[in-house]
Amino acid sequence: MIVLAGDPSLTAFGYVVYNESTKVILEMGCLKTAKEKGAVTKSDQNRLTFIAQELVRLISEHNVDQIVVEIPIGAKSFNAAKALFSIRALIIGVAVAQQVDIQTLGAKNIKEFLVGDKNADKELVFSEVVKSFPQIKEPVLKMTKEKRMAISDAIAVYLTYRNIKARSQESST
Repeated sequence: MIVLAGDPSLTAFGYVVYNESTKVILEMGCLKTAKEKGAVTKSDQNRLTFIAQELVRLISEHNVDQIVVEIPIGAKSFNAAKALFSIRALIIGVAVAQQVDIQTLGAKNIKEFLVGDKNADKELVFSEVVKSFPQIKEPVLKMTKEKRMAISDAIAVYLTYRNIKARSQESST
């Protein structure tokens, strides 16, 4: 099974594509978009279009079977809430259009699973992710902190999904 895990954001959407059969990261990255000044701009539509196109590319190129994304727990402003709602709707729309199953996970559940603390900071999450995927440390450390944290969070989403899936399979046997 090929899983696309993501840490959705309109500014820095971290993702990882993981092949569960071969246990190989096929692709990881961060979709960066820039916002223009103003509450609602044409750039918002362009940013969402870019993210949708990249998600479709990832799904098609890697034959993704499952999408797993973090659902952010809150926004600091109306515009941030609007962006979170838009990106969530976009991901669901792409998944439905591409006929790929989608699962969402709460941010606090991810942090609690990975580090045992619902309020863990991103650096701690990164250090836990590197324990499971040491091969990412060197290339990811060369990236900006924003990209590194977005990718790390996406991998944390995958690790939590994998754990939930394993528990579900154990309880059904």
